[in-house]
Amino acid sequence: IDFLLQGDVSPFDIENTYPQIVLKSDKRSGKEIIAYQETDSTQAMDSRITDINKVLLNHWADLEIPHSDFIALQDKGIHLQETLYRRRKLHRVFNTDNFRYQKY
Repeated sequence: IDFLLQGDVSPFDIENTYPQIVLKSDKRSGKEIIAYQETDSTQAMDSRITDINKVLLNHWADLEIPHSDFIALQDKGIHLQETLYRRRKLHRVFNTDNFRYQKY
């Protein structure tokens, strides 16, 4: 709260600390988050995601659209400010209770 009360706070000052690797149980089991032991494989995945996120954070993407289009997107539940300014990092989610690749 002290941080927010200091005054000049922007979306750039808030960082998402969501884990970069998330393991969840399958749909039948409720898609609960599962704790896992770090391995060389999960550390390598985390390192690759860190590299990608560094690139994303060092580049800027923006859209120039008419205000009416902006409002129409908001009405559809698409909030560009949050996406463009706060959700600039990726994370990887495994939804099959393991780290194996699933073909669909």
